[in-house]
Amino acid sequence: MEDGNELVLQVFGDGRWTDMYGFVPEPVPPVDIEVNNWFTATHPESPFVTGVMAGSRQVDRCLSLFVSGGGSGAGSQNPGAILVERPVGGSSSITEVPLDEVPPLLAARFGIEGVARREDGRFGIG
Repeated sequence: MEDGNELVLQVFGDGRWTDMYGFVPEPVPPVDIEVNNWFTATHPESPFVTGVMAGSRQVDRCLSLFVSGGGSGAGSQNPGAILVERPVGGSSSITEVPLDEVPPLLAARFGIEGVARREDGRFGIG
């Protein structure tokens, strides 16, 4: 939606619209995009490095899995996993998931096979 000169991405859930992020649709120098992408993909405290995120849109529900920790970053102090499940037209539910149950959950609910918890506590394929 438009908000002044800004475009805002919203998501509808639990009966209301929530702003996710906004941006001004103007060109930016490519270096700004490269540096930000490099940082989120490689910094040891980035949740994209230290955690796992999975999402699935199904006919009757949306599923999201967030696993924090497992690295040296800020999220590693409270490692854990939560499953957010929102049936179409219903309210979201949040379920804590034991870390050892993450691989079978990814396989059964998200169709992501072959994930294992390694000796260092992190998740990987195989």
